[in-house]
Parts: sequence; structure tokens; C-alpha cells
Amino acid sequence: MNIHSQLREGSLVAKGFLAPHTPGAEERIIPTEEWRFLSLDSDGDQALGPNFEYIALLIGKPGR
Repeated sequence: MNIHSQLREGSLVAKGFLAPHTPGAEERIIPTEEWRFLSLDSDGDQALGPNFEYIALLIGKPGR
């Protein structure tokens, strides 16, 4: 199973910053439901949506 599928089903989670980034902004856990709209750009460490994106992604197992 690929990473995007695991993010959509919740066996992996990702966190990052909403773009454009504002200094001091809180890092967010990306809700599982949003992966229906997001595409993963692992080369750029980004999650790209139709009118929003997250940058500086960290992906891991839930609860870690």
C-alpha cells in the first residue's frame, strides 16, 4: 500500500504548516479526511490541494 493510501485510511498521519507560512504559526496535524483532496509531493515535502497546501511535512505512525 502506498503512503497516500495509508494517510487516507489513517494508518499514517502527517503534520505540516499551512502555506503561505507565517512565522510563529503552529504546525498542524492534517486531518485524515483532507487526504481525499490532497496529493502528496514527497520530493517537495508538500501536500497540495485545490486551493490550499501544507509544507514541511513530517509523516509517521499515529501517536508518535
